[in-house]
Amino acid sequence: SGKSCLLRRLVIYCLNSQNDLLPLVIPVRELAKHHVLMSQHVDERLSTSSSSSAAAGDTSCCLSESESDGPDPETLLEAWMRSRLGDESSRLYLIRMMLASGRLLILMDGLEEAGSAKETIESLLALLAVNKHRVVCTVREGYLSDRSRKRLTAAGFEGSSLSLLDADQRRFVATARLGQASAEKFEDFLNEFQEKVASSPEGVEFINTPACLNMLLCYWEQKHPIRTDDRSGSIASLRRDRSSGRGSNINFSNVGRLESQAIDEEDSPNPMPPQAPPMLTSSPSRMISGLSTPTDDGSPGDGDSLSISDVYRVSLSVLLQRVVMKHQADRAKVKDT
Repeated sequence: SGKSCLLRRLVIYCLNSQNDLLPLVIPVRELAKHHVLMSQHVDERLSTSSSSSAAAGDTSCCLSESESDGPDPETLLEAWMRSRLGDESSRLYLIRMMLASGRLLILMDGLEEAGSAKETIESLLALLAVNKHRVVCTVREGYLSDRSRKRLTAAGFEGSSLSLLDADQRRFVATARLGQASAEKFEDFLNEFQEKVASSPEGVEFINTPACLNMLLCYWEQKHPIRTDDRSGSIASLRRDRSSGRGSNINFSNVGRLESQAIDEEDSPNPMPPQAPPMLTSSPSRMISGLSTPTDDGSPGDGDSLSISDVYRVSLSVLLQRVVMKHQADRAKVKDT
């Protein structure tokens, strides 16, 4: 819903700015997996230790209470860095050095995916903030309990929320991703989709989230492939308008985080360095009610009508394929280290 996109923009700004910060993106789900594996290892050690003690007639436990509770926050972070960057690799030494000197920008993505590791990961966030590290953590709105929010606020975190997209921002993103000609047709499709789906205020809000826009763009790209030269020409035109201030009243400092990957890979003309204090960024998306079916009687309709179920099916299929490809690429990177 835009949180991960915001972190990518922070990485671009950080790398393009004149500062000594090194960004490190940490998916919380990966920390949670390491927490589960390390907790299982501790449980196995505890079971073996208890069996050995019972056989020897010793009723005392060989593991300390802290060990039996699972990995501590610092151990969890170190285990993730070793797994991700390579055990005793030069990259690991670099990250350790940047962390020790306070020049690491730590970007934790998706606190809502912490699962059973929630307490440990929140302790890690609080520990990093208390020690004056620069930390940004994204979380789905409504996930944090009052206790967690107070704990992180006391550690130094400040909260903010991503705003919904307006019509100009949606149009800008579509043009950057599809090209001018295709974007105009996509806008007609988007309006038709909105009329069919938005039967409640929550539905209207959902349509204006980056997640929904990305889903619909995936569907459109699958159904209406565009040539690379059309997209490149559109991006060049957008950059000219952006540098000259012509063509739109869009606040580009706000919409920059929503640009396509093609623009992300270019140099940003006016990079903005990330700033302390630590920040919790939440998403505006919520559970959606009032989503309609293609037709009232459940029929697919004629070939020219918009099928909502087809939009969901194709777009989710494309998104899942991209997730699988990303995971495969991540595994390949780990093997290379």
